[in-house]
Amino acid sequence: MANEKLEAAINDYYQGNAKAAEVVLRQMSPNPDRVEMPGNLAPLDEALWHEIAGNLALDGGDATSAVRHFEKMIEREQAGGGDKNGLANSYCRLGEAQAAAGQLQNAVISFNKAVDLKEAIQAPPASRVNLFFRYGEALLLGDKHEDAAEWFRKALAVAEAANSDDEARAHLWFHLGRALKPLAAQLDGSLKFQEAVAGVQQAQTGKSQAADPALKKRLADWNAEGEKAFNNALKFAEKAGMPLAKRVQMQRGLAEMLYVAGKPMPSVMARRKAIKMAEDAHEDPLVVSHLQHGLGESLSQLNQHEEAIKAFQASVKGKEKGKADPHILAKSWFGLGEAYAVAGRKKEAEEAFRKAVEFEEKSEVKDDGKADRLSKYHHALGTFLDSIGRKDEAKKYLERAEG
Repeated sequence: MANEKLEAAINDYYQGNAKAAEVVLRQMSPNPDRVEMPGNLAPLDEALWHEIAGNLALDGGDATSAVRHFEKMIEREQAGGGDKNGLANSYCRLGEAQAAAGQLQNAVISFNKAVDLKEAIQAPPASRVNLFFRYGEALLLGDKHEDAAEWFRKALAVAEAANSDDEARAHLWFHLGRALKPLAAQLDGSLKFQEAVAGVQQAQTGKSQAADPALKKRLADWNAEGEKAFNNALKFAEKAGMPLAKRVQMQRGLAEMLYVAGKPMPSVMARRKAIKMAEDAHEDPLVVSHLQHGLGESLSQLNQHEEAIKAFQASVKGKEKGKADPHILAKSWFGLGEAYAVAGRKKEAEEAFRKAVEFEEKSEVKDDGKADRLSKYHHALGTFLDSIGRKDEAKKYLERAEG
């Protein structure tokens, strides 16, 4: 018979009362100064203790400790003769923790074990939905967007077979869209670069190599599927009566997907709707500011540059008021600079480009994209200064852009 205190604690945890579960572990600990597992527990009770401890560690941001607890949980489950379905769920949880800890290869191994166990016992569709979703989510966390999309598709298929509720389907469609959007954006950028190179080749040699038609078809398919995914997410979210704040991100995803697909007018309409939804939901002003930045991008794509300027100005103002990190603020200053430049407002364009450089340099964020962003802003300022005849100053920034 399972330990009653641990059974109560795990039930508390999964009912949303993590604090109560933690209190039980502290009460059971033989060490009053920290949480330790008591002795003389049966193997399956030890597994239960590690499950609770692992969940609490993962919630607290300590993914590495969570991995250790979940590995021990699986070891004790196997020692105690736990059932295969429970073991599959444990491997799923281990995979989540490994992905959060940056151990993606190990996470894939754990998720595959979970999938194999579910297959071996011919688990019903309802018990596979969460596993497939978590697998996709872990791959998304590791930037494996194409693989993630495939697992979200599988999750949607079993959710359909299991007649899952509308809220669950909304989440699945939303995450499928999230996986497809960066795939489409990256391929779109690659194809545009190929077209630019082909244009130069044509001008210089009279010959050029066209982009692979198969890649163009893939892009069209991803764009169409992504748009469908976000629209379905919104449809099921509305049917489920999900809070407006949650639907804002789905609407934002749709707007961004339309932007990537080169549909500026629908994107502008979707952006405006997202802003209205965020304001009605009394979202954090920074959320609204991010949406206004996106509106500026879509208006620029539509060549409505004066309207784009207003959107970027609103974004800058909101980010300043919300004390956004400087690198976030730099992004909107850069968008504003581009809009000013196209509109022929040279003085304002120069100021905005300089602000983008200034705030990016000021930012203490040291992510992988910082060098690329700074190079981009230096190049934009240098190119702009060159276009207005300030060659020497332009050269300085263009050299900085080269690194």
